[in-house]
Amino acid sequence: MNIGFPLDSALQGISKGLRDVNDSAAEIASAQQGHEAGPEGIARSLVNLYVAQSNVEASAQVVRATDEMLGTIIDTLV
Repeated sequence: MNIGFPLDSALQGISKGLRDVNDSAAEIASAQQGHEAGPEGIARSLVNLYVAQSNVEASAQVVRATDEMLGTIIDTLV
């Protein structure tokens, strides 16, 4: 059984999600300093921030599930 694929995908998802969080936070900070046009930019960045947060949480669930599965396999074999 190869658990590498789900784990790799989850870690990539977490990494991308964290990059998206950082990008959204930078956009929000920039908008607060008056560099972005109007509240639409802030709203879009906030939505992107929440989407990125959800993606990180979902990827973390995959990591937890993979960890539990690996633990079960080890317990079964030992």
